[in-house]
Amino acid sequence: FTLFSEEMFYYWFIKVLEVESHLNTIMHFLILKEIELYILNLFIRKLIRMKEILFIRHGLLEGKFVDYTMLNFDDIEALLVKSVCPNIDATITKKKLRNVVFLKNYEVVISSTQNRSIQTANIIAQLYLKSPLLKTDLLNEVHFFKGIIAKKDVLGGMDNIRLTVLTNWYEGLHCEKFTDSVLRFRLLMKFLKSLPQKKIICVTHGWYMRIISLYQLKSNLNKVSLNDLLSVKPAKNFDLIKLRI
Repeated sequence: FTLFSEEMFYYWFIKVLEVESHLNTIMHFLILKEIELYILNLFIRKLIRMKEILFIRHGLLEGKFVDYTMLNFDDIEALLVKSVCPNIDATITKKKLRNVVFLKNYEVVISSTQNRSIQTANIIAQLYLKSPLLKTDLLNEVHFFKGIIAKKDVLGGMDNIRLTVLTNWYEGLHCEKFTDSVLRFRLLMKFLKSLPQKKIICVTHGWYMRIISLYQLKSNLNKVSLNDLLSVKPAKNFDLIKLRI
């Protein structure tokens, strides 16, 4: 090559482009790494802030109320509209809960303001926790009124009763509106997030557990159909649902 020849010019021009290409690759790599670290940091910070909420349905009721399938219309209606508030069977409930030893890993237990939830939560607190029991009506059972079921519904058995109750609940007939129940659950989430404890037990009720199950399945409650509500498996006594919020 001669000094400042055209060939030399193109040679160095290509070399400069190659260097620039390598620099761009390095810069691109560094930027990606910076983004990855930023996202990882956000994720870690979110994990640190997250709470673990364990929802549990209250213990078995005492006396004839231990088996809903054996109840007549008057008994089932009375339970639904809360004109009777039977106690839990403390002996059976303690025996069942003694087997759920991981409950000792939680910091606080919260009940609804209704009898069977309070009694169950008190047993959990006595067995595993040192903190006092908290109560909130945000965990209360769905509010049902006279007319929620008819005598013919009971003749069809528990599946028919559930179909009638869930349909009326969804449509807002003789009960708390389903949209109000959803709003109550959202308020509950805000309340739980405001607490200092990270691991919380919430003792609640069977119909209300359906909303919690739906939230677990769908991650939100923005668009819930009647079919969604009907498809949720009924919660048995002592059933658990764990959420991270």
